[in-house]
Amino acid sequence: MIRVNVRWRPDRGLFQLYFRHPLTGKRVMKSAGTDNRREAERAAARWQAELERSNLGENKNVSWDAFRLQFEERHLLQLARGSRTAYRVSLNHFEKLIGQPTNIRMISAGHLSEFSTKLLAKSKSRVTVGKILRHLRVALGWAEKMGMLDSVPRFSMPSMRGVNVMKGRPITEAEFALLLAAVPTVRPNDPETWTQLLLGLWLSGLRLGEACRLAWDKPPIMVDLASGKYPRLIFRASGQKSGKEELVPITPEFAEFLKKTPANKRTGKVFSSVTRAGRIISEIGEEAGVVVNEHGKFASAHDLRRAFGTRLSLRVRPVILQKIMRHASIHTTLKYYVDQDADDLGAELWAKR
Repeated sequence: MIRVNVRWRPDRGLFQLYFRHPLTGKRVMKSAGTDNRREAERAAARWQAELERSNLGENKNVSWDAFRLQFEERHLLQLARGSRTAYRVSLNHFEKLIGQPTNIRMISAGHLSEFSTKLLAKSKSRVTVGKILRHLRVALGWAEKMGMLDSVPRFSMPSMRGVNVMKGRPITEAEFALLLAAVPTVRPNDPETWTQLLLGLWLSGLRLGEACRLAWDKPPIMVDLASGKYPRLIFRASGQKSGKEELVPITPEFAEFLKKTPANKRTGKVFSSVTRAGRIISEIGEEAGVVVNEHGKFASAHDLRRAFGTRLSLRVRPVILQKIMRHASIHTTLKYYVDQDADDLGAELWAKR
């Protein structure tokens, strides 16, 4: 229910009326036109009654635009930038393929089924379609909690049977050597910068954005080689995908890599500032000819993280790997054990005879 409030504006010599809009969350204001509090309170009561008669205080007839505005301002702003973008892209797809309902209560299971079919017809993979539909379902679930929908329409997700849900795969040491050899061709003017970044990704398992923000002496992601019993990374809440603060141990190999930097130069960013890093690493993967899936995708920065996780899965238990990789779910971590090379598994099996 809307409540119209009264406050004094000494700069104008009049009382002001205001309320919080239930759809946008923004404050709506107007002058009471009087300097008498009792008269201002009466004006507030009249305005409140008008608003209630117009059903503005209820979320019964919410347009798509109004729903998106409130969802973005009251929910998405709490999420990480990447998550906000993913939700916006999913809602944009719905607008383009289905349209913008004048009332979101008009959205039916048939609309969602049609949406899924049209996404698949646009040659999007079942994995991508599944992610888009999950984002839409969460958004509509939020609308239900806000009273904009009676319930979220039920619909089926695309079957993932026989689908490799990973966009890439862990690259091998031989393939990583090919990436390093391709760096001077792609980046003839600054090969050392990109070689160092690739080595850092290979040895640390960091996401690309995290590696680019990794610093010696300032948040949100910092190296700590001395204060703990073992070297570690310090993640502030703003520094990683989960939005949590964590202390994460690093591998001996990555620690040795970091220690090669002289102590008197351990200031600022660990890796030189770069632009378009993701695209350039993909170009290096293309130059090296390292293909990581059946669709012809070339190696990217995230495939280095996959390789790190797979290698480490041969050395530590799943719960330890989950901590180091900072996965929210153990199911994500267990995929690295599935991706272990048969020769690696065989070597471990025969070594324990």
